[in-house]
Amino acid sequence: MSTDYCCVYAHSKGEECVKHDIVPRMMTVKRLKERLQDVPDDLVVIVQQDSEGNGYSPLSGCYTGAIYKPTGDWGGDVLNLSDSADSHCMTEKKWIHSKAKYPHCLVLYPTN
Repeated sequence: MSTDYCCVYAHSKGEECVKHDIVPRMMTVKRLKERLQDVPDDLVVIVQQDSEGNGYSPLSGCYTGAIYKPTGDWGGDVLNLSDSADSHCMTEKKWIHSKAKYPHCLVLYPTN
């Protein structure tokens, strides 16, 4: 999904477009594929717990159908797109706006 969709949604509602600047700073699937292009297919994937290497866990799986809503510079929440507005304590209008505003994401999760 293009991040420009936020602007299309905002303008259609007579609102100002406020894009998140987080996407350029984050790894995209395209960049990940480029980085993995020459990596052997039989390597095990390990997830590092934090940027300092304070723990590691094997990658267990992944899913899509979610948006990433930052809560600060170093973290945020992942909201499942199939959830209702009520499940995120939002009005329907706010939920629709959130789904347009925040980037859709691929979530990778560790074994533990």
